[in-house]
Amino acid sequence: MNLRQQIGLRVKLFREQLPMTQEKLAEEAGITVNHLYRIESGRSAPSIDALDRLAKALHIHIRELLPD
Repeated sequence: MNLRQQIGLRVKLFREQLPMTQEKLAEEAGITVNHLYRIESGRSAPSIDALDRLAKALHIHIRELLPD
């Protein structure tokens, strides 16, 4: 599993734990639903800014989205 896929999986897991829809997370993070889908599926690597906004919307620290 590559880094993009690992980050995407972590975003999805945290989102589902809340539980929160992709639409709601995308809205709160200020990104499009399509971009969030691409991040969660590992097809797109999020920018640091997008990762920071996703972490804030998920109420976690950005480090929690990065693999060890």
